[in-house]
Amino acid sequence: MAPTRRHQIRRNRPRSDAVKPLPPGAHVVVVGAGFAGIGAAERLIEAGYAVDLIEAADRVGGRAHTVQLGDFPADLGANWLRLTNNELLPIAKDLGLVSASTDMQNATAVISGKGEPADATALEHDLEAALTLPYLWHRTQRLFGARPRVKSVAALVGERLERADAIGCAGQRMLMAMSAADLDDLSGDVLIGANGGDSDDGEDIPELIEPTVVGGMQALLKALIQKSNPHLNEAAESVSRTNDGVRVETTRRVIEADAAIITVSVGVLKSGRITFDPGLPKSHSDALAGMDMGTLTKLWIQYPTASWSLETNTTAFCDAPDIHLVIDFSKSHGAPVLLGAIAGRQGRVLEDLSEAEAQEFFHDYLQTQLGQSLPAPTGFAMNRWGKDPLTGGAYMYPNVNFRSEDNKKLRAPIAERILLAGEALADTIGYVDTAWSDGRRAADLLIS
Repeated sequence: MAPTRRHQIRRNRPRSDAVKPLPPGAHVVVVGAGFAGIGAAERLIEAGYAVDLIEAADRVGGRAHTVQLGDFPADLGANWLRLTNNELLPIAKDLGLVSASTDMQNATAVISGKGEPADATALEHDLEAALTLPYLWHRTQRLFGARPRVKSVAALVGERLERADAIGCAGQRMLMAMSAADLDDLSGDVLIGANGGDSDDGEDIPELIEPTVVGGMQALLKALIQKSNPHLNEAAESVSRTNDGVRVETTRRVIEADAAIITVSVGVLKSGRITFDPGLPKSHSDALAGMDMGTLTKLWIQYPTASWSLETNTTAFCDAPDIHLVIDFSKSHGAPVLLGAIAGRQGRVLEDLSEAEAQEFFHDYLQTQLGQSLPAPTGFAMNRWGKDPLTGGAYMYPNVNFRSEDNKKLRAPIAERILLAGEALADTIGYVDTAWSDGRRAADLLIS
């Protein structure tokens, strides 16, 4: 039977990079119930729109996922709230969900058994000196209308970060953890492009002293759900453009709607788990080629008491490359809990370990580096975002094919009615607050 006019795919109509606002009461499908999806759905419902919010997993949160180690909430994904330009922070404060802060600004680098201070401000000044000429070249190219690719971070500043001193060791590991990528895979755009030193607001890199959330990041997300009713265990399989709007086929049903906001990760978009008919515009596909999902494997371990003594919240054991950073929550939160963070290729290796193997590995690593025997752990947890088909990784990083602001190309509406949103499209990538804000940005485009 021939498709009805409503179901017929709009193949020959011209594509538009604008959105025609919808009247209140219109029907919108939001795919993904992480911070971006919740932000979009709640915004639309507040404005009087009908919303179907669908989520492929059996829980809300996406890459914000909290598990309990006794009374301590261990965040397997998003962990801290930024203090600068964070629209979620006042909401979290009003809800009484802002907890103690972790100081990652002032780290310790342990070299040959001796701890040396490694301040992030000193790293910033060191990198600024190394990046003066590349920055001027990049800025000049952009002033003349070019969109240059930037060398990898390793090519730009690798020599400085490979030095056997505290700033080199801690700086290299901090950059890897913040980007969830190896520095030879990471575009130097994060340092000198529009996502780095090329902004015009004059704002310095904020201090890395950031609070956690009472009950974990997932508790904040759940508190944001006021009117939306996420449909769990329902995955979107295809998104088609129709004469009247969109047609979203899920694992449970077919949803005819006026518009759709897709908030899945870059990893899911690139995997083809959701098909677009017609396919994504070339501008979107080209932008996605410059983005990949990074790996930040987190090993959480809990002990009966905090019998160790570390100088600062954050420590880099520079003679042992297996763990990039160790964060001590006994100093900041009074909990006998340590977090090991491992980025990039090394993190993907650890994702292959079983929980028992990973716990034994981390426990032995800590005993060796601390030079003491530790009691048997009372709790352990780890993430494996790279192996999760619903995420494909921890968060997006710009790869060496990336050009400044490629990620913002994905904001362009598709045929007036399909919008993408999420942490990868935000001005500052990789954070829950920017994911939430970007979901609301997409919703606002549809609100008349």
